[in-house]
Amino acid sequence: MYSVRTGRMQTRLLTPKARFHELDDCAIETYLQHEPDACRCSGGLRIEGPGMLLIHSIETNDAYAIEGMPINTLSQMTLEWGMPLHCFSRPLN
Repeated sequence: MYSVRTGRMQTRLLTPKARFHELDDCAIETYLQHEPDACRCSGGLRIEGPGMLLIHSIETNDAYAIEGMPINTLSQMTLEWGMPLHCFSRPLN
């Protein structure tokens, strides 16, 4: 994250780990028939849909990072700068 106001930068590296159920070719092909766009997603999995059924477990300290924007981490970073994330909910002019 970069602050235009202060010129400061923060970075965080999140490494969520997913463990899949044992899947045979038929299960994978069936999933891809129901979620043809899954191949366009990170890891070939749409976790917000039926793809969640393929997952045995997930290890992460920010569950939102699995679906895209790591909101909990971003919120912590903005708090460290004294700018609560809710301050960004107003439209910018």
